[in-house]
Amino acid sequence: MPDESEVTLNSGSSLKYTRLGYRKNREVTLSGEGFFEIKKGNLFSVKTDHKTIEVLGTSFNVYSRNENFNVQCITGTVKVEIGGKNEFILNEGQGIKAANNQEAVIYAVEKSKSIAWIKGEFFFDSTPFSTVLNEIERQFNVKIEFKGIQDRVYTGFFTNRDLNAALENVCLPMSLQFKIVDEKKVLIW
Repeated sequence: MPDESEVTLNSGSSLKYTRLGYRKNREVTLSGEGFFEIKKGNLFSVKTDHKTIEVLGTSFNVYSRNENFNVQCITGTVKVEIGGKNEFILNEGQGIKAANNQEAVIYAVEKSKSIAWIKGEFFFDSTPFSTVLNEIERQFNVKIEFKGIQDRVYTGFFTNRDLNAALENVCLPMSLQFKIVDEKKVLIW
């Protein structure tokens, strides 16, 4: 970034800002997931769909895809505004999540797991199976077809180094079968 702040974006994510506007007002728009390490200075804002995160100098992770929103404060303090009405202050080691217009929930963050995606590791705790499969699709640029299993939840992890190994990590504990049809298509049943 122009002020030497650093942003790491996850697969399928984008960040927008204007150079001239950034020097005046440190504001960016995020689609997807990013880990931010912000240099101290003027207020820094991250905007997503109907949500704003504001900081002065800190590190934090933001996940905003579809109707799922999650902010994890790794160091410092973060202010999160949801829907223009509710404001939450997160301190180091706290996170907030909101999904499908449900009440926002503040929780304790496992720092090592929250930003493990930067190293290609993805951890899940009672996560809807469809969300896990969406992440595999994004990481490996494949389309996964599945039926009747989207209501299940998954606790575990995978890495983005090998598609077959990732599918084994996710499917085998759930007694599911999979087939890699070609480099762009996977079937799970």
